[in-house]
Amino acid sequence: MTRERKPVSAVEGTSVPLAAYITDKDGNAATQADFAGGTITYTVTNDTTDTLITSGSLTVADVISDTVLTVGWDGPLPGYNFDHAFAPASFPDGDTDYRLDVMFVMGDGFTDIARWMVQTEGADIA
Repeated sequence: MTRERKPVSAVEGTSVPLAAYITDKDGNAATQADFAGGTITYTVTNDTTDTLITSGSLTVADVISDTVLTVGWDGPLPGYNFDHAFAPASFPDGDTDYRLDVMFVMGDGFTDIARWMVQTEGADIA
């Protein structure tokens, strides 16, 4: 299942913090235990040229919370359990649209994909 997230604006050369509510196959908030034997990977693609910019994997314990968090949350769901700041190098150019897909493969094989459209703006030079 791919879930489209609202577009995100970012300034060229800055990290992009993102949060999401990730569920297990039963629709419950996923926990670290759900990922035993599973993986979390991501790709960043230039959405205009369809060119892969970067890809990698994330450590479950660093990005999945066992409790649903609400600090700073303004989304429609009860909160978030995935939280990660993607490095500035993931979005290298200003005035560019990027597609960020994070694939959550749980130990039981259930897969959830979160997709964000990241729109960068050029950095202002004083």
